[in-house]
Order: sequence, then structure tokens, then C-alpha cells
Amino acid sequence: MLTAPTADERGYARLMFALGRRNSFEQCWALTQYWRGWIGWRFLPHLDYHSTTFYEKNYGFLYDYTYEMAQENERTFNREIMTAMQIMTSDEMRARAEYVLMNLKTIAKKYPHTQVAQTLKTSCDNWKNWL
Repeated sequence: MLTAPTADERGYARLMFALGRRNSFEQCWALTQYWRGWIGWRFLPHLDYHSTTFYEKNYGFLYDYTYEMAQENERTFNREIMTAMQIMTSDEMRARAEYVLMNLKTIAKKYPHTQVAQTLKTSCDNWKNWL
């Protein structure tokens, strides 16, 4: 993010960092939330099928992702994405970034002359291909 030789590479690295950061704060990647501290031996297997509160009691800290936390995470993510896109200088790299973000319509509209757009034109199919 800081030392890549070109602005495109620095912007793309920032985009990838923003994606990883966002995902690490989400519930689905709870085990990568190292910012919560050391978990020690909490993950030793416990075969307790009769208790409904077992997971809430022992692993609740993994799922305390509040609505406010989610909103702040999204705001930070969107800010970082905008900054990353501003850093990039070439349309090719911006198209690549939009592809990573799955913004395929944006690629078709803003960057139709790029290699990424050409790849999409030759590899995407739609319902007419199957009639």
C-alpha cells in the first residue's frame, strides 16, 4: 500500500487491504478477529449437545457484532474504496478493481475499452445463450 512502485499498485493494494479488513470484522470471519485478544484454550472441543446456552456462554464473544459496528465497518470500507480508486491512475487497474468488487455493469459502462471488459464480453453468458 505504501511502497509499491506505481500508483496503480498502491491503490490496488489498498483495495485488497480494505476488503480483508472489512471481512475480518464481519461475523462470517469471526475466527480472524485477532483484535479481540488472545482466546487461549476456549476452542478445546466440548461435546455438550444438551445445553442450548453452551455456545452463547462460551463463544458469544464471536457473535457480538452489533448493528452499529456493522455500519461503522461499512462506512470505513466505503471510504477506503473511494481512496483506493482515487489513487489508481489507469482505467485498466480501475476496471480490475471494479471486477474484484463485482461491479460488472460499471466496467461495461465506464471501462469498455479495457482488457477486463474484453474478458467479460467473451466469458459472460446470459439466458439467450441457453435457448
